[in-house]
Amino acid sequence: MKGYSSICITGSKGMLGSQFVRMLYTNNRLLQIDLPDYDITNRVWLYGFLLDKKPDIIIHCAAY
Repeated sequence: MKGYSSICITGSKGMLGSQFVRMLYTNNRLLQIDLPDYDITNRVWLYGFLLDKKPDIIIHCAAY
């Protein structure tokens, strides 16, 4: 995945998300979102975060 400046990964500490982090960390700026630091169920915070950071790609790996 070359050519992308920022990739947001939700659930970045989980099994799937951590594999994406491992695969993509060298060539991209990663925005890692996971509990307890960030809560994607807080819509106000999430919309603000995404509007501020403007990731090129969002990879949603968060699970309940």
